[in-house]
Amino acid sequence: MFKKLPNIQKYHHFYFTLKHSGVVFYKDRIEDDYKKATIRIFSFNFNILPLTISIRLLSLKRQEELYKEIVSYIDLSFRNITCLKPNKPETT
Repeated sequence: MFKKLPNIQKYHHFYFTLKHSGVVFYKDRIEDDYKKATIRIFSFNFNILPLTISIRLLSLKRQEELYKEIVSYIDLSFRNITCLKPNKPETT
């Protein structure tokens, strides 16, 4: 279970460290001192890996729909990385 950080929208500077696991350090202005709050109130074993989630590929139709809806919002220099045009399956 996690605890909320009250008035989180008022703060502008945050950091987390492994040394203080489950603790967030925060402050409003750059010249202020950091305050700390414990936000994770349960123990956690960092040596245990999470379970692997198997993925299901999108259908070609859905890939094409997403491409049509999203491509115009991607900067040209990043389109071939983030929004590839779907390839039609080869027919033999």
